[in-house]
Amino acid sequence: MKDLPPVRRDYQTLLLLSWFGIFLSFITICHITSAIRTPGIKTSSFDPWYAAAIFLPTGVLSLFTRGHWAARRTIPLACVLCFGGMALLFYVDHTNRYLSYMEWMHRSKEGLLPAQSIPR
Repeated sequence: MKDLPPVRRDYQTLLLLSWFGIFLSFITICHITSAIRTPGIKTSSFDPWYAAAIFLPTGVLSLFTRGHWAARRTIPLACVLCFGGMALLFYVDHTNRYLSYMEWMHRSKEGLLPAQSIPR
């Protein structure tokens, strides 16, 4: 095995933050998918679009660590979680699977929800 150069302290901090963002993104994706798979849950007090504040910095932070040998595993994983998380947010929003309660009320008043999703 060839000798690799030591990791500088600023890259150590970026890698630590990148792995922390990957962990948070994974936990957030698991939470949203478990919520949309649970029967009867359509609304939440949590607006799912706030999760973009986790997905986007994870993807951007991984781009700052590029070019370093220690980041070769974090960059693809962070980009996949970033794009996958944003795709999940678009899916749950456009299919009305998991909305904040206020957004659900607004869409039901405007007639944007199917009739079977509105309780009687």
